[in-house]
Amino acid sequence: MVAIATVAIFALVQPLQGQPATVPLTDLAFFRNPGKSWQIAGDVTADLQQQNALRVSQGQGVLVNAPARKKPGQDLLTVAEYGDQDVELDFMMARGSNSGIYLQGLYEVQLADSWGETKITAASVGGIYERWDEKRPSGRQGYEGYVARQNAGRAPGLWQHLKISFQAPRFDASGKKVENAKMLWVELNGTVIHENVELSGPTRGAISSDEKATGPLRFQGDHGAVAFRN
Repeated sequence: MVAIATVAIFALVQPLQGQPATVPLTDLAFFRNPGKSWQIAGDVTADLQQQNALRVSQGQGVLVNAPARKKPGQDLLTVAEYGDQDVELDFMMARGSNSGIYLQGLYEVQLADSWGETKITAASVGGIYERWDEKRPSGRQGYEGYVARQNAGRAPGLWQHLKISFQAPRFDASGKKVENAKMLWVELNGTVIHENVELSGPTRGAISSDEKATGPLRFQGDHGAVAFRN
């Protein structure tokens, strides 16, 4: 039987052994060696007069990546690892910012300020980011990216709601992969933007090229300011 974890940053419907049923955002103890750009806050707003800027208020309940000017932030990984999982959370993008959520640290659902974009790509908000192979011909290194069905993103500074149902890859007793990972569905702001998308391997920027039955949830922090809450 495969345990399914529902992570609502981070509430577990069927908690795996040793994991809390709900993880309150009161500190960063749930994460591996968090970098200085990450903090717990009480509230956050976007400075719409500046690119990539969030204003943070003291308190608890909001996870914020707010890199210093001209200094990139760091990615944030959970201590816990997950197989099949349903992820549900709110996120807020700074103006012009870019982030992402990597299921198992390997498969990215893109987060970005895509407000007003009429021609979206796999790099726009809600896209499943492309895979990458340097050995492929120039201009074709990126492949198997999946564009959201529509641009369901909201303006920077507004909270947005994301739901992901993810099926982990399957392996036989010898460790050979027998079934690819799959995004069963992804919903952004009440709109289903992906269904039954099979993932043949890790997307670009994954923490490893090796696929496993479980892995950490990873929040991209090296591209811009972003906030998350339950």
